[in-house]
Amino acid sequence: MGAGRVASDSTDAINGSQLYNVLNYMGFNVHNNADQSVARINNNRHIQFKDGELTKVVVVPKIMVQMYLLLLM
Repeated sequence: MGAGRVASDSTDAINGSQLYNVLNYMGFNVHNNADQSVARINNNRHIQFKDGELTKVVVVPKIMVQMYLLLLM
């Protein structure tokens, strides 16, 4: 049996190796203030935000983030 097609409109089943690759390569890029990619964060890594020369880190409760996201919808 061949690998299932992985697409937004696919109804194929995916196999274990496809699922592994999705999880293994999932992540996001971190950019600097000049919008240049400076790092790739995969699902098994972490990032720590600290105050910097031109940045200010603000930590807010999860509920505030959820409410903000609801307002954007």
